[in-house]
Amino acid sequence: MGSILKNIVSFTGLVVDVPTALPHLLNVNARAVAPHVVLPEFGSYTVTVSTTNVTVTRLAGSAAAVDVYVEHWHSYEDAEPTGGISALPFILSGGGGSGGGNIQHVEDRTLLATALPDNATTNVLGVSIGAEIGSYLQFSAIINYQNLNETTATSLVTVLLKEDGVTIATVRDVAAGVAADGSFDMNSAIPLTWWLTVADIADHAYTIDVTTDPGSTGTQTAETAALFVNNLPA
Repeated sequence: MGSILKNIVSFTGLVVDVPTALPHLLNVNARAVAPHVVLPEFGSYTVTVSTTNVTVTRLAGSAAAVDVYVEHWHSYEDAEPTGGISALPFILSGGGGSGGGNIQHVEDRTLLATALPDNATTNVLGVSIGAEIGSYLQFSAIINYQNLNETTATSLVTVLLKEDGVTIATVRDVAAGVAADGSFDMNSAIPLTWWLTVADIADHAYTIDVTTDPGSTGTQTAETAALFVNNLPA
């Protein structure tokens, strides 16, 4: 096997305050070498390295899984200043600031029309997310709602963002109708945006629900629903 100068070591199932060691496999011509640069993906962890292993200790408030990037500088690229660099290995620790850290994007969508019963709440899509304590979840969602041949005075639809079944954000869209002896169609693209500070590291189910107009006489559907979630560092 040839030399390995860079690697990403994936840790899972970490327990708070319990060190876990995994081999980083870095070597030059089969000679084990220690990394010069060690970069945890995110979060608050204590990280140490040797010529064979990366050891990660999970701190309170951090996730149970993290990837750690390791890199050894080969002699042909180890162009250090005179006297060398004393702060090696360079190990990044702590959570990211506004210019870095853990940035994740999750997308979930359904492209099929869903018939919506009158006066009911229907889940149209959802996603399960776990993130760092103190980081932010940024939600963007859109629902295309249609109510055809409505004969009541108005048409009302409510879009709900829920965490574990509990509503945390609401958007309502109302269309004024015609007289009772006529009918109208309502076609509406309903956006929802929301910020949430992550309070724990557990996975939570985030869903987009649609509550339809009570007593509607029209045919109500939701289609081309989309939910986008960004996880931004604290």
